[in-house]
Amino acid sequence: MSDPIEEKAKEEGRARARSTAVRDGRLCYKKYWDYLMTIIPHDAIGADMTKQATYNSYGPKAWYRDELFKCKDCGRNEGGPPSRSDGGSK
Repeated sequence: MSDPIEEKAKEEGRARARSTAVRDGRLCYKKYWDYLMTIIPHDAIGADMTKQATYNSYGPKAWYRDELFKCKDCGRNEGGPPSRSDGGSK
């Protein structure tokens, strides 16, 4: 059973993310956009597709969020949300 307060906070986060997202019809059909907006993560920032390049080298992003990744050169884990201990600076 999920916590109703947590679910409400997540839905508010998704609504905030949707409010900043902008669809570009050249890059994304409306039906697909509508689907993406139903699955947008609560901790994401909606992307403005009208400001994305159309070079066919990648799919356009509907949202941005912190992602962890491993550096290919040194093997360290990088990315993710800023650490609270360092105030968010690197």
